[in-house]
Order: sequence, then structure tokens, then C-alpha cells
Amino acid sequence: MARGRLLLLLLAASALVVGCGDSEPSAETAETGGDPQPFSISAEDFEPGGDIPVKLTCDGADRSPRLFWTAPPEGTRELALIVEDPDAGNFVHWVAYNTPGTAREFSGGQQEGNLATFGANDFGGTGWAGPCPPEGDPHEYGFALFALDEPLGVEPGATAAELRSAMDGKIIDQARISGFYKRRAA
Repeated sequence: MARGRLLLLLLAASALVVGCGDSEPSAETAETGGDPQPFSISAEDFEPGGDIPVKLTCDGADRSPRLFWTAPPEGTRELALIVEDPDAGNFVHWVAYNTPGTAREFSGGQQEGNLATFGANDFGGTGWAGPCPPEGDPHEYGFALFALDEPLGVEPGATAAELRSAMDGKIIDQARISGFYKRRAA
């Protein structure tokens, strides 16, 4: 009997604790139905840790992936993206920056409305340069999206190193996703 009363008392106390706190949820909490979502990035064409489709590579149309992300942390004024192949010594495939903190996606190809400035890739161009590893083992491609607390003012064509230098001390948070690509023998 005492055990039943103790259980009822604990349930009542937990209901009181759960009921305490803000009476009105924040807009982000109301949208998600709970805690604010962590800053994260996803791709339309591949799952996290999955295979990058041929159409996004040098063996296909070499089309840039469509990326989406959750709301960045409060205070984000600008976003920047760096895509690298760590299996090839952090070979840079995409550098994009000067993207407003209110943006929630990169569509394939060039950004509509100039919502991004493109930097130099390690193929000697600017913009997206898809996976193109040598035949053999799959390579990992890391997509890092940075939430920044102030605009960088970096000119078009910046390298990943120049962008990292400009971002120093301005990164609020970052979201990461990776995918893999293995070239097949012709």
C-alpha cells in the first residue's frame, strides 16, 4: 500500500515539474513540437554517410547537390559552405559564402538571386566541382556549413583557406554531412 502511495506521489510531482517553465513556447519550439532542432544539414540526393550519385560527379553531369538545413542558431547573419575530400588531403570541391542567415537551402547549380558567392575549388575553377577520385577505394566528401555571427565581406574566388581565416572567431555553430563516391573501372 505504501509503495502505491509513493508511486502516486512521484507521478504527481513529475506532472508538476513538467508543467513548470515557460507558458508560451518559442516559435522554433512550437514548430517542432518540443526542443529546438540542432543545426543540421541534409542532401536531397544522398543519405548521410551514403553514396553520392554519379550525376553529381565528374562521371556524370557534375551537377551540384541540393542541400537543406535546419534553422541556424540565433544571431546567425551569414552562412558559408566548404566541401572537401579528406581522403585526398582535404581536396576542395566547393566553397560558397555570403549567404544570408535566413537561407535554408542551396539549390543545384548557381544560387538564384546571388544568394551565394563562390570561391575557388582545387580543380582551378569556382563553384561546384564534383567527386572525381582515382579508381579504387571510395572517397569521403565532407560538407561543412558554418553559421557566422557577422558578414565576412570576402570577395568572389576566395580559397577555402582564405575563407577559414576570415571566419576565425565568427563561427557560432557548424553542421556537417558526408557522402562517399567510388569510381568504377571504365
